[in-house]
Amino acid sequence: MRHERGRDGFTLIEMLVALAVFALAAMALVKLSLESTRTTAIMERKALGGIVADKIAAEAALGFSSACQGQIEMAGRRWDWVRHTPVSRDGVTVFEVRVFSDGEQVARRLAHRVDAG
Repeated sequence: MRHERGRDGFTLIEMLVALAVFALAAMALVKLSLESTRTTAIMERKALGGIVADKIAAEAALGFSSACQGQIEMAGRRWDWVRHTPVSRDGVTVFEVRVFSDGEQVARRLAHRVDAG
């Protein structure tokens, strides 16, 4: 009695091809995950910088601060800020606030104050 040899598994070539396809898919997923993490960190930095800019602009508009530049600590980070007063006309003063993190501008806000008079 002769037994015919059936095909019960995969060949070595088929396994190598499957492994290569899986490796490519895994690398693509890792790259996508890293890019998503990087984008999230950038968005967080810009959102926090916007909050700092809003705070400095509000203080300037309310007359609580006369400083033109400084540093503030928020969310465990140090933020540098600069405030300019480029326009004061018809009883309205406009303040421009720029916030920097690691030397890069992350936020810019304009605020105004109606001057009494």
